[in-house]
Amino acid sequence: MPNKPLDILFLFSELSYYFLSSLNGFTKKSLLNIHVVHWPVNPNAPFQLKFSNSINFHPKSDLNISEIENLIESINPSIIFTSGWIDKDYIKVLKAYKKKNSQCTSIIGLDNPWRGTIKQKLSSIAFKKTLKNSYDYAWVPGDKQVSFANKLGFNLKFIKKGFYSADVNNFTKAYKNKTHSKRLIFAGRYAPEKGILELLQAFKNLEIADWELHCIGTGPLRDQMPEVKGVKHYGFVQPSDLPSIMKEGGVFILPSKFEPWGVVVHEFAAAGFPMVLSDQVGSAEVFLEEGVNGYTFSWQKESDLENTLHKIMSLPEDQLIEMGKKSHEFAQRITPELWANTLMEIIEETSNVRN
Repeated sequence: MPNKPLDILFLFSELSYYFLSSLNGFTKKSLLNIHVVHWPVNPNAPFQLKFSNSINFHPKSDLNISEIENLIESINPSIIFTSGWIDKDYIKVLKAYKKKNSQCTSIIGLDNPWRGTIKQKLSSIAFKKTLKNSYDYAWVPGDKQVSFANKLGFNLKFIKKGFYSADVNNFTKAYKNKTHSKRLIFAGRYAPEKGILELLQAFKNLEIADWELHCIGTGPLRDQMPEVKGVKHYGFVQPSDLPSIMKEGGVFILPSKFEPWGVVVHEFAAAGFPMVLSDQVGSAEVFLEEGVNGYTFSWQKESDLENTLHKIMSLPEDQLIEMGKKSHEFAQRITPELWANTLMEIIEETSNVRN
């Protein structure tokens, strides 16, 4: 660890409570000053965020590009992290700063999995030609994102995993007090890619006695939800309030048609839920083992969602409880503490190179 304070700058997109949870864990490390430039809160995920006094937050809406450049110059960071390459202002200021200060370590965060599409192949070629020299490391959630980062030109030793972590301690509260109930729980945006309309139809078709479907979230489809017997809608729920709902138990269902990662899976795993996930949910690679703590289904197979729901809803209570225990166990594979350790690894590696 360096013997003088390091300044770390995050040029971030939309803040989330789980990112702040990881950052707050990181502030426990000594000799670090953390600065975050960030986008506004997403209205479809209106988190009531708690900002730590030990972290310097700078809303991007308050800054033009010159002011961001001036901020970076005043901070003189040793490490700069950017959320992907979607924000052109961030890319511009990073490139300019790296030219002046080649000793600055730059990290790019990526959550898209490699799917081998023409668009991704072209993007990887363009990235290597125009942006790769601006970055030293890629920090990604899981293996499929490792593949993408490698295609972008990053050597495997400069790719770190585990970028997304749930606030495991918060959701362990629910696990410690959890009972069992016959309900499916969906948590996510009410949007077509989340598969919520198909989930409602599958639940309606099943008509299994005593089971309910509880849906948490909001989004563009919120006013288009059909009336289905046994379905309860909560609207958007703050993360701090989720454990009070989770402790009543059930089975977590995320039927997304596209889900690069899905931190919500980690949250429900920490709370000890059996799971049904579509094969498009990226975080299933870490938090779900087929038949051990739940099942996956494929949108490519007709009625696979309905059949998989029927399978897990037909299991005896003791088996569902055991699955929930496994989920909680798997949730420990990524934690805010491990997130902080990964960033410390990067600091140590770059310090060793400089020395």
